[in-house]
Amino acid sequence: MSTASALAPKTVATPDGPAAWRSSVVGLEPLKRDAFDLKLSLTPVWDLNSGLIGGSVIARSGAPAEPTPADLEEIDVATFAYAAAVLHDQGGDDGLRLHVPVSFVTLATQRARERLLRLTDSVREIMRVAAVIEIGELDAVPSSRLTEVTGLIRGLCIAVVGRVRPSRAALEAAGGCGLRGVSIEAPRLGLATSDPVARLNAFAAAARSIGPDMLIHDLPAAVMVDLAAAAGFSHATVAPEA
Repeated sequence: MSTASALAPKTVATPDGPAAWRSSVVGLEPLKRDAFDLKLSLTPVWDLNSGLIGGSVIARSGAPAEPTPADLEEIDVATFAYAAAVLHDQGGDDGLRLHVPVSFVTLATQRARERLLRLTDSVREIMRVAAVIEIGELDAVPSSRLTEVTGLIRGLCIAVVGRVRPSRAALEAAGGCGLRGVSIEAPRLGLATSDPVARLNAFAAAARSIGPDMLIHDLPAAVMVDLAAAAGFSHATVAPEA
């Protein structure tokens, strides 16, 4: 039976559930940039080991194409405020995980990191059993700094993973830093323009040693979930239909 056909409807949040498929648009006004609207929404995460939906990831759209550190901080602050609301509604008792993306530059700055912590203080215990923090924007980050930041936040959540680019240098930098694994955005692998099986297999083989969690986000089609599972990925999301 394929992963897609094995999904159990009872594991999927329903539209009238507490935080199910809720989306929010936040107007942000970073320094030295025109204001923009950031859309935050929930995308289901498939647990490829069980074939069931094991949680959701906060999807973000509307951000500038080349965000500055100030932009990233405001985006991350909005994301953590949204995460706190979702976790408060969800309660953390149903076994579902919430994947929360955040940039390395925000976490690495004490002032910005403290902003995030204040926003989630009321759901701290829930985060420890339900939140997965995905650190992005890792280009050119020294392994020592990633190790330090991972250590600072590891006690706040159930797992910390790194969102990486599909390059050997990026994966080598992420290894040995205390991460539970890595995640990759499917468009970076070029699955729609080349042999998807070969590309999925190559990335999975290169990333497997970093940790047990290996996620791929925004697969272009649901039929690729089975390919990701066969390659060894532990979790996957499918890009929403336009």
